[in-house]
Amino acid sequence: SVQKLRRIFQLCKDLDIDTSPSEICMDSHRVIIAPLQAWHHPQWDEEPELAGWAGQRPVHQCVSDYWMTSWPSPVQIADGSAARYLDAINDELFDMEDLRRRRATCDVCI
Repeated sequence: SVQKLRRIFQLCKDLDIDTSPSEICMDSHRVIIAPLQAWHHPQWDEEPELAGWAGQRPVHQCVSDYWMTSWPSPVQIADGSAARYLDAINDELFDMEDLRRRRATCDVCI
């Protein structure tokens, strides 16, 4: 899956498609559109269990993210390393500190 993502980024680059954060103006508003690579991190789920869902299959058996993706070893979804891995790809693609500075001068960041 990561190799496919990297091939998509390369294809976008070859076709001169910008995949980095960019600013646009809408009326009098400056807007940053920031395409971030992300993955859910199971440890961030601090919500209480839903009432009435007893007996349901565990999330890793219900959500296709768990069996339809492949990660380079030792990256896994369950331990949060997939989320950290994709966050590191963001660091390869753009400077987050620069994005934060730019965000301070804009009205909206999407």
